[in-house]
Amino acid sequence: MGHKEDEIRCLNWASSKTNQNRGSSKKILRFLSCPDFSEAEQEHPDFIKMVPSEGNGRAILLGIEHFAVNHYSTKIHENGKKYEIGSTGTFQEKRILKMQKDYIESDDNPEDALNNVINNLRDVISDLNCIQGSSIYPNLIDAFDYSLTKHVKKIDDYQSTLK
Repeated sequence: MGHKEDEIRCLNWASSKTNQNRGSSKKILRFLSCPDFSEAEQEHPDFIKMVPSEGNGRAILLGIEHFAVNHYSTKIHENGKKYEIGSTGTFQEKRILKMQKDYIESDDNPEDALNNVINNLRDVISDLNCIQGSSIYPNLIDAFDYSLTKHVKKIDDYQSTLK
């Protein structure tokens, strides 16, 4: 599934939760429940919708931007300078896709190629086990802070797109 399909699935899931909330959350989710969202021509924000007025005479222009956060993240240092927080799940997924590609394109005999894949998968599983064992709440907070800070820097882009 591609990036945009994941965002659409997430938006549809959130809008399906309207009746499970109260107060402001319910009002915000009601905005999502209307089917007339359009994908933004630019990537920031991901979706745009004009919400009709509700008694106060003013419509609301709603822009939605997705970002993912998980506690299976780690700081990636580059040359001792600034760091990024990277999702280890994404990294492991790339490793697995590379193994698949290498297997398909391998010139080795089938048994050797399969043994290579099995050994690589064993390493991935071992790494994932270590990652899970060391995942703690502060990792989630760091990942949230990092992702939110990156998106806050794009607010001018969002506003420009919505004008």
